[in-house]
Order: sequence, then structure tokens, then C-alpha cells
Amino acid sequence: MVRRLVKIGVGVVVAGLLLTYVTFVRPVPRDKVQRADVVVVLAGESSRLDTGLRLMQQGVASALVISNGNAKGWKAANILCSTRQPFVVLCPKPSSDSTGGEAKTISHLARENNWNRMVLVSSNYHLRRARTLFNRCYRGELRVYSSEPDRLSLGTWVGAMLEWPKYAATQIDRDC
Repeated sequence: MVRRLVKIGVGVVVAGLLLTYVTFVRPVPRDKVQRADVVVVLAGESSRLDTGLRLMQQGVASALVISNGNAKGWKAANILCSTRQPFVVLCPKPSSDSTGGEAKTISHLARENNWNRMVLVSSNYHLRRARTLFNRCYRGELRVYSSEPDRLSLGTWVGAMLEWPKYAATQIDRDC
């Protein structure tokens, strides 16, 4: 009886890990990035900002939005937000400390600035939920771009496991 329960438990764990990999961890194909009005970097991992800066250096857009870029402790973003750059840099504080809050705040900023094409940069495991939320709030053309398409670190797995309840919540609360 105990062996059977162990086998079932192991099977459930393996199935959960496989489903997590397929849903959140497996590298998401990057959307083809063409010229856009704005590159948006969501708050979180430093690789997101590095990727956003690379896109700006490639001339993808004339404006960079760093969500919560003035947050204490995010030194690289703080410097970009407080110094003159060869492109426009905006660092809004989201209406709430969540991806949904980022989607609302940045979509409002997009309407104010007539941005019709946006490149959204986030972590691979986060892109499914971020795309869902931004598609609800933003009315322009949205492209998503992973900040670490080939990285399978422990942090990626932890982030992916934490996405399950957050993604479920986006399916229940359908507001922008």
C-alpha cells in the first residue's frame, strides 16, 4: 500500500513538473521584433532591463518604459530613470504592485502618448500571464520578448511554480 502511494506521489510530482515546464518554463518563441513606439520592461529580474536596453540600442523604439524603475535597490534602473539618455525614459510606479497594476498603468501611459506598437520584455515564465493581462488593457499591437529564452535555472523553476496561482487568478478576474 505504501509503495503504491509513493508511486502515485512520484507520478503526480513528475506530471506537475512536466506541466509546469510545458506551460511556463519551456522557452517561448520570441515575437519578431520590428520597429515599435515603446519598449516596456516589467519590474523584476535584472535580465529584463538588460534585454530592454539591448533592444533600445538596436533602435527598436524611441521610448523605454521601466516599470517601477525608481524602486529602491534597483540601481541600474534608478540610474536610467534619473539621467539623460539618447531616448525617452519613463519610470512609472504601477497602480498596484502586480503585473495587472503594471498593465493598467502602462496601458494608460500608452494612450496618453499614442503608442500603438509595444514590445513587452519580461522573464520567460512570466510572459503567458503578462501577455494575457496586457492584451486586456492595451489596445495596440503587442509583441512579447523573453529576457532569458534559454535559461533553465532554479530561479526560473521557482518563478514558474509561483505562476500557477497567479495565472489562475488572471482567469478568474478578467478585468483590466
